[in-house]
Amino acid sequence: MLVRISVLLNIILMSGFGFIAYKFVTGDTVVSSDNRTAIILTTGERDNVLAEMRAMLEGVQAVAEALANDEIASIPELVRPLGMAATEGESPALMAKIPLGMKTLGQATHQAMDDLAALAMGGAGQDEILAATADILNNCTTCHAAYSLVAED
Repeated sequence: MLVRISVLLNIILMSGFGFIAYKFVTGDTVVSSDNRTAIILTTGERDNVLAEMRAMLEGVQAVAEALANDEIASIPELVRPLGMAATEGESPALMAKIPLGMKTLGQATHQAMDDLAALAMGGAGQDEILAATADILNNCTTCHAAYSLVAED
């Protein structure tokens, strides 16, 4: 009898871990009417994610302006706040709702901002910085082509 209870508890426990792993990969999503993956968030979560995305877009615009004005030295200050430091303190509840693909793109984009700051500090030229900025924009367009954010409330 004790063995059966132990086996049953192990099955329940493993099922729970399997569900958690599944949710980590898939997030809280549905297929949207435009065939993108719609991520279901609260209104506040959606607003926060969109604000983060706008900040990154504004950072990329500021980099383009710095390049146009030959002000490469200003780039690290512009993009460093958008790097991995921006991911500190993310809500675990929010991260659980976001599918792995978007989490991966987001992390890569934040890291690319740090890499861009390092390039500019290391004396990279306009062409190298422009190429790195194009890679960041590629992450943005890839993400926006694949995902949308839907408020559940």
